[in-house]
Amino acid sequence: MAVGIFVIAWNSRSYLNNDYLLFLGIAYLFIGGIDLIHTLAYEGMGVFPTQGSNLPTQLWIIARYMESLSLLAAPIFLTRKLDQEKTILGYLLTTFFLFFTVFYWRVFPDCFVSGVGLTPFKVISEYVISGLLVGAILALVYNRRKFDRNIFWLLASSIGLTVLSELAFTFYVSVYGLSNLVGHLFKLASFYLVYQALIETGLKEPHRLIFREKQKYEDLVENINSGIAVYEAVNEGKEFIFREFNSAAERIEGLKREGVVGKKASEVFPKIKEFGLFKVLQKVWKTGEPQHHPASIYEDERIKGWRENYVFQIPTGEIVAVYDDVTEQKRTEKELEEQREKLRHLHDAVDELQRQEGEEDILQTAVKVAENILDFELCAIAILEGNSLVPRANSADLKTEEMVEFKVGEGIAGKTMLRGETIWGDDLRDHLEARPTDEDFRAFISVPIGEIGNIQVISKEAGKFTKRDVELVEILAGHLREELNRARLEEDLRQQAIRDPLTKLYNRRYFNETLEKEVQKAKRYDHTLAFLMLDVNRFKEINDRYSHQVGDEVLQEVAGLLKENVRNADTVVRYGGDEFLIMMPETENEVYEVVERLQQALDQWNDQNTLLDFPLTLAMGVSHWNPDQDRDVEEALKEADKEMYKDKRK
Repeated sequence: MAVGIFVIAWNSRSYLNNDYLLFLGIAYLFIGGIDLIHTLAYEGMGVFPTQGSNLPTQLWIIARYMESLSLLAAPIFLTRKLDQEKTILGYLLTTFFLFFTVFYWRVFPDCFVSGVGLTPFKVISEYVISGLLVGAILALVYNRRKFDRNIFWLLASSIGLTVLSELAFTFYVSVYGLSNLVGHLFKLASFYLVYQALIETGLKEPHRLIFREKQKYEDLVENINSGIAVYEAVNEGKEFIFREFNSAAERIEGLKREGVVGKKASEVFPKIKEFGLFKVLQKVWKTGEPQHHPASIYEDERIKGWRENYVFQIPTGEIVAVYDDVTEQKRTEKELEEQREKLRHLHDAVDELQRQEGEEDILQTAVKVAENILDFELCAIAILEGNSLVPRANSADLKTEEMVEFKVGEGIAGKTMLRGETIWGDDLRDHLEARPTDEDFRAFISVPIGEIGNIQVISKEAGKFTKRDVELVEILAGHLREELNRARLEEDLRQQAIRDPLTKLYNRRYFNETLEKEVQKAKRYDHTLAFLMLDVNRFKEINDRYSHQVGDEVLQEVAGLLKENVRNADTVVRYGGDEFLIMMPETENEVYEVVERLQQALDQWNDQNTLLDFPLTLAMGVSHWNPDQDRDVEEALKEADKEMYKDKRK
């Protein structure tokens, strides 16, 4: 019977909705094999004459453990695909391993002692197995909706009989006793019920399962919103006959299924060849490759409209066309194109945005552009800083402190930013979250500038703005976002060009550009420029002993010390390698105060930092330049460099 269960499960696996019964079929093949050896192990069979009654009892327990665990695990394969080869191999290896524990290693626990009866291991095992089987029943009940009602009761009854069988085996004292016989009868009945479940599922009524799948797909075809037409090629593909026409197709074409099915495609749709679909049907019929017939207009004496078709071949050889009426979509697209044409004048105004360089100029220009397009009382732009929308530009010349700042998610502006979509309305009084700066404000448009910020347009007239106005502001917001990103990118690139990437100090290129300006300023106002050149002592030793990574950290620490101990007007530069330069305008002897302050800061750093095992020191050189000197500024720089090297040699 176990072999029959496996054979039926294996050969009907293509009909099964899931792999639950297939898994049980494989399991019962090995369970039945163990039960066969169990039967042959009885003394009267003469196969193992010297083993006594313990051997068949051990084999029985092995088979029942395997059966109960299999029944408990089977529900997994209601939703998971079964790897058939690995499952068979797993059961085969497990079976051989258990046989080795009984026949070769003889380590499997005794289950029956002659003259005494069942061992504690055997009795406990029967209760454990019964518990596993109860768990299997609960799992089956939990998943009962995935089974036919009859199949569910057959499987549940089979497991229930198996539980009764195990309980019967917990108290016999002779392997030939009545309880043993009852247990075997229950076991036989349980096998039969699994067998019957597979017969019911795999052989007796596979057509019912097929019908269920067919019904499911028929329901899908009938309830889908797209039209579905099924064609059969006749006369070597020179003509196509309708074989199916769903409800959506009836609605789209204004035809009844009864008047379409069985007729030629060219009769129902006389212009199908001019439409181009006929060639697509022929191509799919010849090649079997799916095709897309893009949205095209179909027109005959009866109907006119846009249709988009997806055509493919099914295993029966019939051709299926899934299509939609996209007439309304095309009409909308045409209207949008006409509207875009009307809106293109906006781009002429936006060109002015592209001529702006700084972020502030771009924001103010955007407000002016909006003023030229729409009629409103207030246009305000806020930029996202952290979690707050900070006012940066407005059309009413309000000071930023007079404007309301919103958190993301707070107020109309904050909600616009949180949602990332436009919010507009006829009257702010209808929105409790609104916090207008003027009680007379009514109609509003609030548009996100991408992830950058928000632009708002407000009118004192309720219902002032139309959908077209909203589109204008959205287009403006899109251009504004691009220009702000451009300005920020240009600023980032400029900063990258003038700053040292490691220390974030100005680089030598920036210093050369700034030096000329400071010289001109010093000449104009007769001021003195001071230069402080610095070099990290023993820097090569630091790199060699501690690695270049530590050397980089030292340079960063030195850069931090320099920035913390100079004025905002001073320029700190990484001059090259481990050399730094500080240019201090309008400074004479104060530079020595800076030197002293730097030395104190460096001593404090040495006391607190464990980056090096020796004190970090700086070589420093000072020079001054003013317009009265009979030398140029380059000579003053050379003097500072020379003084620094003198200090380095001390």
